[in-house]
Amino acid sequence: MLGSKRTRAIVLGTALLATVVATVWPRAQEKSVPEVVTPVVPRTMVAGEVDVSSIASRPPSLPSRAEQLQTAPEVHDLFGAKSWEPPPAPVKYKPAPPPKPTAPPFPYVVSGRIDDNDAILVVFTGQQQSFIVRVGEVLEHTYRVDAVDAQAVTLTYLPLGLTQRVPLAALN
Repeated sequence: MLGSKRTRAIVLGTALLATVVATVWPRAQEKSVPEVVTPVVPRTMVAGEVDVSSIASRPPSLPSRAEQLQTAPEVHDLFGAKSWEPPPAPVKYKPAPPPKPTAPPFPYVVSGRIDDNDAILVVFTGQQQSFIVRVGEVLEHTYRVDAVDAQAVTLTYLPLGLTQRVPLAALN
């Protein structure tokens, strides 16, 4: 049995070696054969003839996809609906005017009113501070007290020049 295994191994090894040699051998024997082309003899052309030799000497080339798309004719819908009416005039967009500026809500509360012989003083409280102002004075460079009557204090918001009225109803 030992001899049969050895014989089988030798036969398979030889077959493998023969297969490898057979696949490599034809490539080594191939030789490049130069292509023989007959020379073109120039001749004079008659009017209307096409020079075939110049056409044959140029290798054919196919246009790329980008060239095909650029040179493709534009396709029109031949059977689509047609209208002889002129196109509608373009709508001109006018932006909405910006809203008028408004003064911010008054940040203070009228917490008191003092009637003095010379003028009326108003006490404003807010942001953990209290201010005592009379007519004509400016509160924190932002609000000017213009008038004080029985119902409200009239103030001017100085950055925009807008007038506000703050009620005194809670002081009665």
